[in-house]
Amino acid sequence: MAENSRDKLTNGNDSGLLYAAGFNAHKQLNPTTTEDLRDFEAVSTDAKGPRVLFAGWSTTVIIDGTRVLSLGYQRIDQDLGPIAQELHSAIADHDAFKACVDDAGRLYVVEDDRSGGHILVCKSVDSSPRIGRLALASNNRIAMTAKQAPNGNLCHLTEFETYESFLKWYEDPSGEGNYPVGHHMLPGRPKDLRSNVATFILLFHDGSVWTWGDSRYQSLGRRVTGDGATPAHQPGVVEDLGGLVIESIAAGGWQAAAISEDKALYLWGATAPGVQIQNRST
Repeated sequence: MAENSRDKLTNGNDSGLLYAAGFNAHKQLNPTTTEDLRDFEAVSTDAKGPRVLFAGWSTTVIIDGTRVLSLGYQRIDQDLGPIAQELHSAIADHDAFKACVDDAGRLYVVEDDRSGGHILVCKSVDSSPRIGRLALASNNRIAMTAKQAPNGNLCHLTEFETYESFLKWYEDPSGEGNYPVGHHMLPGRPKDLRSNVATFILLFHDGSVWTWGDSRYQSLGRRVTGDGATPAHQPGVVEDLGGLVIESIAAGGWQAAAISEDKALYLWGATAPGVQIQNRST
């Protein structure tokens, strides 16, 4: 990024503005053009102090006060009241934004509004499971943590083979055949859950990072064979990050990243299949 762009981005964030760059064929970054943004530009909306809920290859969804707004392929413009500020854990597939969760653990699913647009519909009832964090990998596998009690210190992690099977379970957890394909119990309080092509990354409040899924291209950032190693399909600690307090995580493609409390950036996986970068700090 050029120096002047970096200054604009910093100043824009201080002012509560959003800046974006990259692929823009669906007008998901700039609604006035389909040209890619090769430098950071302010996102053109009437939102004041927006927050990004979801950013995908064809749609960007932002929260502006009580409103949920979108740019790009999906059309969303919905006033959800104060609940809008609680939405998190947005998930999507290649086509579009699909669902998210609020702070109470309720599930919101994107549905057609019969006018060519889309709306978020709360699918939760009193008997519905309460969700802590939710993530959907590009292979359509889904993982969720159960919402914990304020004094809880045991993470219940559940996996489903597809998004569709997750929805069937959510609507009828005791229904015949509506069972998850995996359930794990881990010590601690989850802070964030992310996914990429075929792996999941779970961050705990104590700063530890756990990964599981497809171990190709070293995308788990840890050993999966040998003495003491946790198999790829089970959540295991990224030992190379041991002793560090990780504050945030991110994932995409076959790559994952973590930022420590001293603002060091750690990367692992591959920028493309066959291009391994392993655990590298910057």
